[in-house]
Amino acid sequence: MAGSASASWALVDSKFHSKALATQLKCPTNSSETMMECLRAVTNEKIHEAVLAVGPGAPDLTLVKFSPVIDGEFLPFDVGRLRKEAPRKRVIAGAAEREGGFMTIKFGPEDSKYHSGPNFSVADFKNFLAELLPESSYQNFELLRTLAAHEYLRNGDPGNHTLLVEEHMKALGDHVLNVPLYKDVQSMVESDWTVFLYSFDYSNPAASVENDPIKKAYHIMEIPYLFEVFPLGSFKFNRQDERVLRIFTRRLTNFAKYGDPNGRKNAMWKAVTKDNKDHYLSISTHPTFQPGFHRSAANFWMTLVPDIERLGRYHIKQPN
Repeated sequence: MAGSASASWALVDSKFHSKALATQLKCPTNSSETMMECLRAVTNEKIHEAVLAVGPGAPDLTLVKFSPVIDGEFLPFDVGRLRKEAPRKRVIAGAAEREGGFMTIKFGPEDSKYHSGPNFSVADFKNFLAELLPESSYQNFELLRTLAAHEYLRNGDPGNHTLLVEEHMKALGDHVLNVPLYKDVQSMVESDWTVFLYSFDYSNPAASVENDPIKKAYHIMEIPYLFEVFPLGSFKFNRQDERVLRIFTRRLTNFAKYGDPNGRKNAMWKAVTKDNKDHYLSISTHPTFQPGFHRSAANFWMTLVPDIERLGRYHIKQPN
């Protein structure tokens, strides 16, 4: 269920892909006016067929080819301004424990560069970090890549394949969901929204694919515990599954009824505040309210990386 307006895939510059789609539909692309006039006459079914023909997924970290755009009409301003000007809302926001596993293990095709196959190596992981920190965007890219490798591999043996697979999914999940979500939560709180933050930290091993060494909660793996539908393949609920379902549905039902996931008593799950910016509810068979929602990753990507980039601007080269 995780998503974020701050993510790289949320607001994609889709001009190139839109022209490719128009070409697939035999619409002229010499001007926006003629292209849009042609597209308006095309049925939804034909557009859907054309999207499937050109492929909806992008081969890079934008992940998708088509997304909302800030067009001055439907989205008149950037998300930050819209959030400040919109009526204040009460929000539940959260992510699964290992969001990136959806792409690296669960549905990562064998030929995808984001798939952690049996031969996934430290070199592969470092290549991925290079994509997260490209030379074209970061002045101090070499230093930042070294620090990123330390951030994710410092707590274990890089030669341990299971560790490497999990840290890869953590890094991908941090980039595409966790850190952008954290940014959104902070933005909402600064604009005086009420936000209840969670991490879905339960997984039935039966829900994992064969030969998955991690077996944790990946993207959309909380859906069965909310709607009793199984988008990633069905499995039989056990007693723990039933308990998590009751806990999760009760919290969201309370939120829908009262605007508070706690209901009218036992205020265990507190809203994020400006003083407690990363407090969240860990949802499992025995939920706990705790600090530190992806704190290390948020500090690295939101504080350390920009600080080092700013430092580089003041570095004075010594004369030869």
